[in-house]
Amino acid sequence: MVLAHEDASCEEYHPYWYACVVEIFHADVYHIGEKSTSDEPYKMDFLWVHWFSLDESHQGGWKARRLHQIGFFDSEDEQAFGFLDPNEII
Repeated sequence: MVLAHEDASCEEYHPYWYACVVEIFHADVYHIGEKSTSDEPYKMDFLWVHWFSLDESHQGGWKARRLHQIGFFDSEDEQAFGFLDPNEII
C-alpha cells in the first residue's frame, strides 16, 4: 500500500494504491554525467509489483462501514505491473 498520487478533489478519490510484490531487486548503480557527485556505486533497492485496482461496483469506506474491494489489473493491461521504491510503502 502506498499513498495515492491523485487529485484529492476528484469525486472518486481514494487515498491509497495497492500492489502485490512480485520480486525484490537490488542493484549497484553508478551515476555518471555532469551532476555526478561520486565515482562510487551506490546500492539501489526496488520492487516489481502487480497493481490492484478498486472495484468501483462496490461501496466501501467509512460511510459504507466496510472495506473497499480490490482486484488485480488484467495482466495484459500495460499499467498492471510497475516498479516501486520500497521507501514509499506504508
